[in-house]
Amino acid sequence: MATAQVLPMTLLIPVVLAVNQGALRIEQDGEALDLHVVALADKGSMFFTSGRSLTMKWGGELRGFLAERETDDMPADNYFNFTLINKEVSYDINLGSVGCSCNAALFFVAMPGYSKDGRIAHGDWNPYYCDANEIGGVWCWEHDTIEGNMHAMATTPHTCSGPPGEYIESCDKIGCATTALEMDPKGFCPNAECTIDTRKPFRIHQKYEASREGKLIRIANRLVQDGRTFSWDACTDPAYLETMTSALSNKMTMVFQLWGDSYENMSWLDKKTGCRGACNANSTEVTFSDIVVNSIAPELDDAVVVV
Repeated sequence: MATAQVLPMTLLIPVVLAVNQGALRIEQDGEALDLHVVALADKGSMFFTSGRSLTMKWGGELRGFLAERETDDMPADNYFNFTLINKEVSYDINLGSVGCSCNAALFFVAMPGYSKDGRIAHGDWNPYYCDANEIGGVWCWEHDTIEGNMHAMATTPHTCSGPPGEYIESCDKIGCATTALEMDPKGFCPNAECTIDTRKPFRIHQKYEASREGKLIRIANRLVQDGRTFSWDACTDPAYLETMTSALSNKMTMVFQLWGDSYENMSWLDKKTGCRGACNANSTEVTFSDIVVNSIAPELDDAVVVV
């Protein structure tokens, strides 16, 4: 994530152990996968699944993870993993009650991280969780498909100092962030005049295009709502994108989070939108649904054409 959040320890360490929150069906290359959402939360308190839909309430630093097996545990080998190179991730999202200083996120991390001695690192709070801000005490590669609310959306890859699957000393906390606002102030906002009226559900398509050599060269966003489309590329730094190749080619775990607090702590997301005020943790919720991961054809622009 783009910044760390300071919360009372009573919110960070729940009294329950990991709990299966419910089944979630997603689709990968035409195959329906019946996976399970697991989190350190009482069942029915924060995560609500129904078929292909997941609704979340505010949870601070608590996160939901996709797991393969239905179990009230979070062993390192049960997290479901994806590769993203030459893939498109798409999903419907409803940000209609996610206001200023709140942050709804669907992102991927190279879980688990590793300790200096080469062993898998358990970390704190969320078992085996790691990210590019060392939340929980462990570093690893991260890619945020969305961090956002009705007023703002950021897409952010984060590189690290070492390869995935090994001990990492540091990562790029800020990452190569690109926001919808900087692309077009009227592209994404809670207004009927905007291309994407964020008061209503819309669909995100995000492609990870690679060269013929398999190097990441583009992260392409396409937001669709009621026949309208808002397209923009995230992180247009070719060197940064190429560095992300190793992580997106390897195992990445899908993570869900809804957090946020004061405007001061969340200004990195909201400042340029003019949105003010603290996140209303009691009323905010987000729904992700119809999650699809599909393979796409590799980029062949550099191929030699013989005529």
